[in-house]
Amino acid sequence: MNVIMKTVFLFLVALCLSGTTLNAQEKSFNDIMSINLRNMGPIVKDNAVTGYYMFYKVDKVDRKTNTYKLKILDQDLNEVNSKKITDTKYLYLLEGAYNGNAIMLKFYDYKKRIVRHQIYDGEGNLITKKEEEISKNEAVTLLGPDYNEATSISKDVYAVPGVGFLDFKKTRGKGMISGFGYDIKFIPDTKGAKGWSKKSEDTKGNKMASFLAANENMVITTIVKTGSKLAQKMDQYVMGIDTKTGKKLFESSLAKGKYQLQLVNGYTEDDGSITLVGLYYDQGQNKYKGAGKGVASLSVSKDGKISEANFVSWTDIGKVLPVDKRGRIKDVGFIFFHQFVKTADGKIFGVGESYRKSVSGTGVALNLLGGGGISMMKMVIEDIFVFEFTSDFKIKNVDVYEKGKSNIQLPEGYGLSNQGALARMIHAWGSFDYEFIQQAKDKSYFIVGYRDSIKKKGEKRKNYFGALSYSDGAFTKDEIDLKTDASSLRVYPAKNGSILITEYFRKTKKLDMRVEQLNF
Repeated sequence: MNVIMKTVFLFLVALCLSGTTLNAQEKSFNDIMSINLRNMGPIVKDNAVTGYYMFYKVDKVDRKTNTYKLKILDQDLNEVNSKKITDTKYLYLLEGAYNGNAIMLKFYDYKKRIVRHQIYDGEGNLITKKEEEISKNEAVTLLGPDYNEATSISKDVYAVPGVGFLDFKKTRGKGMISGFGYDIKFIPDTKGAKGWSKKSEDTKGNKMASFLAANENMVITTIVKTGSKLAQKMDQYVMGIDTKTGKKLFESSLAKGKYQLQLVNGYTEDDGSITLVGLYYDQGQNKYKGAGKGVASLSVSKDGKISEANFVSWTDIGKVLPVDKRGRIKDVGFIFFHQFVKTADGKIFGVGESYRKSVSGTGVALNLLGGGGISMMKMVIEDIFVFEFTSDFKIKNVDVYEKGKSNIQLPEGYGLSNQGALARMIHAWGSFDYEFIQQAKDKSYFIVGYRDSIKKKGEKRKNYFGALSYSDGAFTKDEIDLKTDASSLRVYPAKNGSILITEYFRKTKKLDMRVEQLNF
């Protein structure tokens, strides 16, 4: 499949020509037989979007073969490179990532159950091409229930700036009831450099690894370990891995004194250390029930030393937000944190959405009529909450930004599950309205993007893309109307202060793209 990617990275040459002014802000493609909007994405360098990649079907050659097109656009939607590829009809582009030097595209051939990782440099040369056959059980994490489409929404590929890429693979033993494990792969972006793989150390119970943060020296991940029984004990650890060698630098329990932590994400500080942020709970408390005791942070130095954790209780937060000691906001519900960021002025922000479990009128009606398959309960997703902390991690303020309600109907059998577990489940489904955070390289500003749907009395429901922009110590809210007749629509981060809206029209085989400037 070398011909697929032979010219992928010639676009970097164009990106280096920063003095060239390119003004196109809209683009249409009329040759798209089918596209999954997950099969495209932004190319990000130093937190700035510098272009986009697309991979889509343009024609059918025979019953086993399709013609695809790989296309690279710059940040203004000007076409930089385009290549036709003839390959199996079972081919999907799962994810792509750009690390400042190279891009890695992760393909999946679901007929042969082969995962392909391909990395190309700025000269168009293939640096690395690796193929791996996966088991039927492992394929479940990539395929939809009908086994003929790659529909996983989980993110597994991560860029390590200037060094390479990570792929977090989920593994399973033999048999559908076997335990889960992990295999963290590092693929370098330098020709001849040696990669590494860090696998689960034993096969008892379940072990799950989740990416937190990475730089050229260290990869940090959480490890969740559970027993093999239904009422199993759950233990969480934070693990540091040497980026260059794959050697485990440390593995530390997230039990800290009388508390235990559940980390959300991390970010690199100017001195090369990494700050990790999340929630904390009492020892023995179910970490998937409610919002715990509050919010916590800790720091990991370049040599792997972990600092003492800083704790901010819900009681502390209650001084600026009407929340009880369990993290429940009166008449609102709980907060699901999506991401934490630190700005140039030393402030730390945590962005989340409110959620609560509620009775579903549709579910009740269908169950009374003898219908099945859905619960009588639903999850309600509502407003955006932005928590502001000082540089020494003390709560300063909480801002609430109203948006329309999103009702997530729960499947049959899920109505009795606790709300914290349900929130993590719908997060895995991609059903929260939060989309992304885009931050400037100098950390002077950041933008929170989210979906919004509003129905006013006497009017049809309208869909919007909302953006909260932080700059010069203040937030600005903007909304862009997403009125469309498209079969599918998705919004991506764009060049500074903008978003990219993509709309696919299945009947006419057309894809429209446009860059919209935000007010901030």
